[in-house]
Amino acid sequence: MKITEYKEVTQLKEVTVGFKCDNCGKVHSSNYLPDDWHEFSGHHDSWGNDSCESFEYYMACSPECYAKLLRKAVEEYKDYSDAEIDNFNIEFAAKLSFLLNGY
Repeated sequence: MKITEYKEVTQLKEVTVGFKCDNCGKVHSSNYLPDDWHEFSGHHDSWGNDSCESFEYYMACSPECYAKLLRKAVEEYKDYSDAEIDNFNIEFAAKLSFLLNGY
């Protein structure tokens, strides 16, 4: 999750001031994503033109947090055959989650 604040530059606008892991809550206070963090999304196309509302973004600070967030995303999208998680189709994402989480 991006952490934002409003700061006055030449105009008042929203800027990124940090990132927060969506699994463990760890915070990285910077305007850049560290190399060892990973941001990914999940979505489906089952609603036609409204499917853009299905996009959900995840921020992971470690491979362990990624595995847990991937499992959560697979649970959310398992009923959509056209879903994609981290640019993987739902079937592949489910198999990867199974492998990473040991069940």
